[in-house]
Amino acid sequence: MPIISNMETIYRVFDKKDKYQQSYSPKLKGGKDWAVDCATILKGYVKEDILDENGVTQKSEVIFKFENVQA
Repeated sequence: MPIISNMETIYRVFDKKDKYQQSYSPKLKGGKDWAVDCATILKGYVKEDILDENGVTQKSEVIFKFENVQA
């Protein structure tokens, strides 16, 4: 199993048709908020992906869905 320090987190935005749109890094101040804002505009969702040192997704979790937002 890879050492956790070699892992990287990334926020991936998908539109309402499940098409990938954009990625944001949590290393940037506000990166997660930017991802959520983008997904809101697209009426889509954000996945938080954990990547290994080769860029392969080791874990993926939906952390925001537009349909779950109360207007």
